[in-house]
Amino acid sequence: MSMRHFLSGVDTDPVERVAECGARAAITGYTEWVSTSQPAVSIGWDWSLRITAGVPRYVRDGLPRSNMMLIDPVSGRDLGDEATATCIVLWIDRQAWEASVRDHIAMRYS
Repeated sequence: MSMRHFLSGVDTDPVERVAECGARAAITGYTEWVSTSQPAVSIGWDWSLRITAGVPRYVRDGLPRSNMMLIDPVSGRDLGDEATATCIVLWIDRQAWEASVRDHIAMRYS
C-alpha cells in the first residue's frame, strides 16, 4: 500500500507546566499519513526530536493509530489490535518518513 504525508505538527506544552531552570526540553509532535488508494487508510504516530551524535533526528514514539485492521490471509479473521499495531510499527520503521515530517514542520511553523 502506498502512503503519502498528510499533516505533521508540534505538540504544545500544557499551560500549567512550569519550566524549571536546567530541565531538559523536549520537542515532540505527531504525523498523519494517508493511503493513495481506496478505501482510504490513515496511519498516525507521535514522534520526538532527539539528538544523536550531535545530529537531530525524528524518532517514532509509542504505537501508531490507524483505521486499519489487518486480516489473516488464510482464515480471513482479524489479526487484532496488537498484531496490527506491531505490523504497522514494522512498516513505519522501514520508511523514510523523517524528511517529510521535517520539511512540513519547517514550512508550517516558519
